[in-house]
Amino acid sequence: MRKIVAGLFISLDGVIEAPHEWHFPYFNDEMGETVGAQMSASDAMLLGRVTYQEFASFWPDKTEDEYGGAAHMNGTPKFVVSTTLDSVDEWQNSTLVKGDFVEEITKLKEQDGKNIGVTGSATLVRPRCCNTACWMSFTCSSIRSSSATASSSFPTVPVRYR
Repeated sequence: MRKIVAGLFISLDGVIEAPHEWHFPYFNDEMGETVGAQMSASDAMLLGRVTYQEFASFWPDKTEDEYGGAAHMNGTPKFVVSTTLDSVDEWQNSTLVKGDFVEEITKLKEQDGKNIGVTGSATLVRPRCCNTACWMSFTCSSIRSSSATASSSFPTVPVRYR
């Protein structure tokens, strides 16, 4: 069975919203290697509506020459969980998951393949349980650098929104 692996930029006090506004000064080679390793280990993306809309407004016309990772972002199948979207046609290789998303994601996990990567999508990442069995299991990694130390305490760190 495939794993769903969430890769989030999270501050030590639990903030994950809008990482583009605060994490870049701390981004280093070690973080880049971790992000690259997660991307290499996945062959599908699972996204919530907000992250999908942010990514779909940026990535579709980007090339690998412009932005490293563009080939992965655009070429990888994306599964978008939303109760409000009617279409995900604006970004190639995107499929809208509506209705019983637990059933649909369970089917996806049962298919052959690599990990299913989740980037952002904080609402989607919160543990959701169905019939007392969690549908999503997470593999989390921490990044330690000389500028800050952090331990992998996700998902026990409360998520805060600005």
